[in-house]
Amino acid sequence: MTGEMDKTAFEAVFRKFFPALMAFSLKYLPDEDDAREVVHNVFINLWEKRASLDTSSSLKSYLFTAVHNRSLNVLRDRRKFADEAMPEISSEEDIHA
Repeated sequence: MTGEMDKTAFEAVFRKFFPALMAFSLKYLPDEDDAREVVHNVFINLWEKRASLDTSSSLKSYLFTAVHNRSLNVLRDRRKFADEAMPEISSEEDIHA
């Protein structure tokens, strides 16, 4: 697909790929809300950049790659947040204090 995507074409792409992209994201993210947010964000990005994206090679490949990367980013960010939230205990004295 080359050139700018119109609203009708975008809707068709959304309806065609949304279920498969959700299932794909759920392979990485256990929470359905997180997966839905990832897929929605990919479609928002697609719409916002529709004039400048070159999707002539494979729109399907682009969408799945974007969902894969964003799903992994969510996992990375959650792990980072969890690590920062856990206080480190420096010695056994701290445990019994």
